[in-house]
Amino acid sequence: MSQAPATVSRNHEPARVSIAWRVFTAPTYLGLALIAIHVIDKLWPAAIWFTMPWKMAGWGPILLDCGLCAAGAGHFAKRRTTILPRRDSRVLVTTGVFRWTRNPMYLGMVLLLVGVCVIAGSATVWLAPPLFVLVVDRVLIRGEERMLTERFGDAYRAYGQQTRRWL
Repeated sequence: MSQAPATVSRNHEPARVSIAWRVFTAPTYLGLALIAIHVIDKLWPAAIWFTMPWKMAGWGPILLDCGLCAAGAGHFAKRRTTILPRRDSRVLVTTGVFRWTRNPMYLGMVLLLVGVCVIAGSATVWLAPPLFVLVVDRVLIRGEERMLTERFGDAYRAYGQQTRRWL
């Protein structure tokens, strides 16, 4: 069953997007996931998977997060287009980290969550990263992709065929 193409409203959002896409942003979901990790770790710390000094390994993914987010933001700045997903993109950025993933900053956020989970150490906190991926993928990325398809058409479709959404 195919869907009709999304139309763009006056505020440059695809017409058929969820209320969650309009209200919540990726940093909101990231903040909620970080709070969930903290609360779960404090209230329900099931099996401890990581202890010191292994908890320090969590800083690796966190540093990768910083690199991915900085690289993605740098490519947007270099091409003089917005980093904000709900604003009109001036150009389609497909270079640098965008050659390997269409969403390097979201991927960076997942790495941040993975690093925090390692530092927390308990098994129960590992519910947060896959739940974050599911929500961001279904709520945010799908709406952004509709908007980019509307804006860039075949160029974005070709890019989507060549480059994976995550990795």
